[in-house]
Amino acid sequence: NRGAGSRLPCGGERPRAVMRVPRERMVGSGIASSLIHEVGHQASALLDLANSLRPLLQGMQRGGGNAWRLFERWIGEILSDFWSCARLGIAATMGLMGVVSLPRAFMFRLNLDDPHPVPWIRVRLSCAMGQAMYPHPQWARLAALWDSYYPLDGLDSSTRRLFDELLAAMPGFVGLLVDHRPRSLRGRSLKEALGVADRQPAQL
Repeated sequence: NRGAGSRLPCGGERPRAVMRVPRERMVGSGIASSLIHEVGHQASALLDLANSLRPLLQGMQRGGGNAWRLFERWIGEILSDFWSCARLGIAATMGLMGVVSLPRAFMFRLNLDDPHPVPWIRVRLSCAMGQAMYPHPQWARLAALWDSYYPLDGLDSSTRRLFDELLAAMPGFVGLLVDHRPRSLRGRSLKEALGVADRQPAQL
């Protein structure tokens, strides 16, 4: 991706963002999810969302544990998934499931060089964000379906402890995210700025 304001090869600044979406993301049910996720990267950069959240996430790490450290590591990608979920609702999460559904060997693999959350956690985060913005029983059903595809049973004890820690910290993290009021939004929270109140299930 090349963000608005980035330098052109011939000099000067790029007036608009240019986003590249891999071809495999342009087929199947994940098209909208992938497109709005990439838009979320540009919006997050323009609003400086990751940098405004990092001090809060670092403060939460003082209590120990790995969950908040990982949330900080993944915050750029999480914000883009948040943007997609806020705009598309459950279609974003279902599209994400289509993109990250991988053999089990890859589903729980933690790579600290990868800015993306572990695939299993990424989908559960999307469900948690959706529930926080658009409360409805469908999110719990979708999370249970995902768990049935990739149960945590059988993981080694250290990996299981990490995933349990991430799940336990997830409600607090998602609450911090949806109600975050960065200076760039002039007093509005993320969910307010994205018009979540106008797209509730009852209204639709």
